[in-house]
Amino acid sequence: SGISVRGFKEDFTGTSLNGRELIGIGDNRGVEYDLYPSEIMTGATIYKTTDASLMVQGIGGTVDLKTVRPLQAKETLTLNGTYEMGSRDSDNPEFDNKGKRFALSFVEKFADDTMGLAVALATTESPNNQRKYGVWGYSTNTAGQTLPTGLDIASISTELERDTISAVFQYQPTDKLNLVFDVLNIDYSDSGVYRGFIEPFSSANVTGSGTDSKGTQINSNPVLRTDPLQKDGDLKAIGLNLEYQLSDNWEMKVDIASSESSKKDLRGESYAGLARSGALNSSQLGSRDFVMSKDGIFFTKLTGLDAFSNPNALQLTGPQVWGGGLANLASQFQTNVLQANGEPYSYFNAQDGFLNYADFSEELNTYKLEFVGNIEDSVFTKATVGLNYSDRYKDKDNKGFFATAKTYPLSGAIPSAYLYNGLADLTWAGLGYVVAYDGFAPYNDGNYILNDAGLLEPDRLGDTYNVTEEVTTLFAKGDFETQVSGFPVTGNVGMQYVKTDQASSGYIGVVGSNFAVCDANNDKQVDAVCVTEQSTSYNHFLPSLNVSVEVADDQFVRFAANKTISRARIDQMKASGFVKFDQNIDLIAIPNTEAAVRQYGTPWSKFAGNPLLKPLESNNFDLAFENYFDEEGYVSAA
Repeated sequence: SGISVRGFKEDFTGTSLNGRELIGIGDNRGVEYDLYPSEIMTGATIYKTTDASLMVQGIGGTVDLKTVRPLQAKETLTLNGTYEMGSRDSDNPEFDNKGKRFALSFVEKFADDTMGLAVALATTESPNNQRKYGVWGYSTNTAGQTLPTGLDIASISTELERDTISAVFQYQPTDKLNLVFDVLNIDYSDSGVYRGFIEPFSSANVTGSGTDSKGTQINSNPVLRTDPLQKDGDLKAIGLNLEYQLSDNWEMKVDIASSESSKKDLRGESYAGLARSGALNSSQLGSRDFVMSKDGIFFTKLTGLDAFSNPNALQLTGPQVWGGGLANLASQFQTNVLQANGEPYSYFNAQDGFLNYADFSEELNTYKLEFVGNIEDSVFTKATVGLNYSDRYKDKDNKGFFATAKTYPLSGAIPSAYLYNGLADLTWAGLGYVVAYDGFAPYNDGNYILNDAGLLEPDRLGDTYNVTEEVTTLFAKGDFETQVSGFPVTGNVGMQYVKTDQASSGYIGVVGSNFAVCDANNDKQVDAVCVTEQSTSYNHFLPSLNVSVEVADDQFVRFAANKTISRARIDQMKASGFVKFDQNIDLIAIPNTEAAVRQYGTPWSKFAGNPLLKPLESNNFDLAFENYFDEEGYVSAA
């Protein structure tokens, strides 16, 4: 999904398709390579050093993906088929371990080879099954023994589905004119389920220390989490490239392209268990023996917890208290119904699930005009000058809803219509087989009451934003060929002048005196004082030099010097931010002293993006020796 060049991660690697900048479907400007099927590609060129005609750059390097040009390719008809099967079955009954991949592509030429058409159709269904041994916290007891404080054991099943259509039309009626029009459409889905036990784990008697800990979890009220995962995206790109020979020595190139993408990243949470939090006394709760090893946590004995394979014994409810997320809606959950301890139920007991999703959209338009001329009787053999303009818009809408079953404060059974045929397998963690049901079903049929988390959690509003970016690039390059002391020397020298205008608008999420986020009037609308917008502009001058000296037959010394930039991630450039107070009793109880905060942390946090971020700059120097000792091989030191 990502390519590292020179050891730099993909944030520092520019990616283009036939020289045009690419977009992805995530929250960054980086490209997910697994979005583009290999069947539509003819190869890729890796630029470790830049030249002035390269519009997409990065400190690490540039990857330029290539698609076929039909008039320069052989006429072909190709059909590919692949069947895959995982080495073990899926642990979740609604998924399997089998996948398939088909592709059809052809290249045809018409009208005395003046017209060409290349089409590729590809479809993929690929499963991914994982097992997660997880513990999300540790603490030390009074005896100095290390014990886990949170359990996260899950069987994860997803399936990648991708359908791609790529078409390239080329028209070259004379040697003077070459026109290429290309279209790309990708529909993408990566959906599945995360099913297992995610719960506090602090009521444990532990012996041993570190990875050798073992013990018994007492007063256990497990949470069977069913988290349905749905990631859907689509990407469309069209481009027109025209090359026209103005004279014997000069050629004009025009390239216009437009691409857009959208994605919805959805994760639901649905809780089930023995009963709602607070409904059972300690005699009605279970216990589990466990051992911690280098391979994860494993349970060896379950008492009173064998009901998780029986849907009639489980309730569609939240067995644990998840904190104060619903604090400003306390009045909505007031009731006279009592818990086992004699206290009435409250908002602390009211979270039975959560629906978390983000919508992304992006659009990029590029325009390039370039003139290339041959030079005679000079050290310089070719000159290239041009202008490139790009206009990008990207936004993210972060949404979420707290879910409470309509049966609150009581609990209801899992409807039989939700159940899948078969149970989910957690025997690999010693937790047996558990009920498998559709986690989206309670949301789809209205079984949950939903409260907008955006009005309750400042970090959600503080992650909603849009970013715009306009980049104008003037470039010039000269190719040279000469001899120095009898050694052939080739290369190029050039420069780019890059002007950037960027801006972002979003929100600063803060909680008001009414416990609502940016909603002082309780009108469910974001207060104007929380809206923020910033912009900036800046320029770069980027020189480049590439030299190759043939010191002997098929032996070369190469030298390059250039200045490059890598632009900040889109999610770092957002204007949005937040100030948050974490309503976790363990954090709130930490003494408000500098020493305590340094050692244990604080319930307070803040975050903000920065629309004024400029790119990282790098001065690169490269020296390499290459010996092409055979038509099939070479050795290089750099």
